[in-house]
Amino acid sequence: GRFGGGCAGSSFGRSLSLFKTFAPMPVRTFGVAINIGVYPNNYSFVCGFMSGVTNVISLLIDSRGRFVVVQAANPGVVLAASPDFVFRLNAWYYLEFKLIAGIGGATGTFILRMNGVPIIAQTGYTTGLTTTNRIFLGGDNTYIIDDFYVLNNTGPENNDFLGEQK
Repeated sequence: GRFGGGCAGSSFGRSLSLFKTFAPMPVRTFGVAINIGVYPNNYSFVCGFMSGVTNVISLLIDSRGRFVVVQAANPGVVLAASPDFVFRLNAWYYLEFKLIAGIGGATGTFILRMNGVPIIAQTGYTTGLTTTNRIFLGGDNTYIIDDFYVLNNTGPENNDFLGEQK
């Protein structure tokens, strides 16, 4: 891990996959420390917000060293991307990805922060769904992860970006 403990990852070409189901909510925020070892040949899946078994929106890494937000499954329809080579290989970064689900029309919003700085933000995409109730975290052997959280926007505390977690 980043601070001497354990972390999650995969090796020998195997994938890492974690699913968690929650009560349906229109707003979700996900944070994770990530260390990317190689640029993927095409795309590598980082996380996805789902409604049931439907993948609403996903965060990927591509061969140009970008974080890419897509609608639906990998590779899906590209909605936005960070600048090329926004991260160095073999270094830890803390990502936070927030989704406000669209309501049939062009009302959806997403924001991706890297080490607290927004690198992707978009409003006005259409999902046709009003809530998400699952998060999928996983990918191939291009990266390792540590210190992740998932939250919604209810309650007086811990209801928005938390910043780096340890």
